[in-house]
Amino acid sequence: LEVEEFKAIEWKIKISLFIGFALICIVLITYFSNFHGSLSKNDSTWGTFGDFIGGTLNPILAALGFYWLTASIRLQLKELRDTREVLKETAIHQEKLAELENINVETQKKLFEIQQLTLEKQIIASKAQQEQISLQNFENIFFQLLKTKKESIDSIYYEYPSFREEKIFTGQNAIKQLTQKLQYQSDSISTYYNHELTEYFSSYFRITYETIKTCDDFINRTENINNFKYINILGATLTINELKILFFYCLIDKE
Repeated sequence: LEVEEFKAIEWKIKISLFIGFALICIVLITYFSNFHGSLSKNDSTWGTFGDFIGGTLNPILAALGFYWLTASIRLQLKELRDTREVLKETAIHQEKLAELENINVETQKKLFEIQQLTLEKQIIASKAQQEQISLQNFENIFFQLLKTKKESIDSIYYEYPSFREEKIFTGQNAIKQLTQKLQYQSDSISTYYNHELTEYFSSYFRITYETIKTCDDFINRTENINNFKYINILGATLTINELKILFFYCLIDKE
């Protein structure tokens, strides 16, 4: 019930009490003023007084009691209706809360899926970045080794003894002369290499070996078939004379 309704009920109760008390006073005053001036000692008189009071006040008080009985029933019915309305509204509210909770669960699920996809993309991007960094590091080393190999070739020189004059060959020309001389040696290839050619090609062979090993390690670490292009690049830098000297190098027994 609202505050105004409580105040109205309290006011009606006060009015009812006032009416009941006033009626009792009116009946008593009417009786004593019209029939007896003082209290009687006769039983029959008291019986008549009781019948008068009961016959006069009982209907009025019963009517007031009936009014408040019906009023209380109405109040209870109203409370019951209000309770039903509240329960109905509560049920509707609970259903809406359940729907909102389901929506929230679905939203959280979608957010989790989005976060998972984002994490997977970040992992892929991080892996791609690491591969790119690894590729850049490898390429720096690889091309530096190619540059070093070229420098080692340029540093090779060979003095060809002649009756007329000594001829000096450098770089690829020196490799060509030494390769031709290697083909016509009477000694074994191993003996000739270990005693004559070590000082010319030891640095070149080590650098070439390190370049091939670096490419091989990089190919084993990655699963990209395009990585074989670096072996092809290395092969493209090898001249026919280099291939010959490498062929003999693979045949001989190193000391």
